Amino acid sequence: MTTDSVELAELYQPLHVYERHIMPDTEGAGMFRGAPAFLCEFGPVGASFEVGYVGDGNINGPKGARGGQTGGRAGQWLKHRNGEVLPLEACAQIVVEAGERIVSVGCGGGGYGDPRRRDPERVAADVAEGFISRERAQNIYGVKFLDGGGVDATATLHTRQQAVELS
Repeated sequence: MTTDSVELAELYQPLHVYERHIMPDTEGAGMFRGAPAFLCEFGPVGASFEVGYVGDGNINGPKGARGGQTGGRAGQWLKHRNGEVLPLEACAQIVVEAGERIVSVGCGGGGYGDPRRRDPERVAADVAEGFISRERAQNIYGVKFLDGGGVDATATLHTRQQAVELS
């Protein structure tokens, strides 16, 4: 899947993109993790515009399989000029007035398999990319890190063995 650049969207449409990024810790944890959720906040420039959308995954997030966890849920909100943020329905067509913004979150993906079986180096890469926090890496994936940032293989193995013994 690809997404046009913010610059192209703003060039071709009367809109401004205020924020667009991956949301950390919203992936479905698993031996094979799901994709993280994605946030985009945008609004019209100099006029109002109509936005039609269909959002799925608002009520039930993407389910994991075989021990994988649920991914982050989707959602849509309208941010008024006064800062008030109101949730929107999962599917609608609305008018967004000048000075207002749409905040849209695309759901993450569900994970597959036990998160504590994910390759520790892949977990470290996920931390480095900002997909997951160090805390999530330790608490959910059972990966421990050295002071310098690399994976502590011995501590990781010990933590994961303890988790198996407790279950």
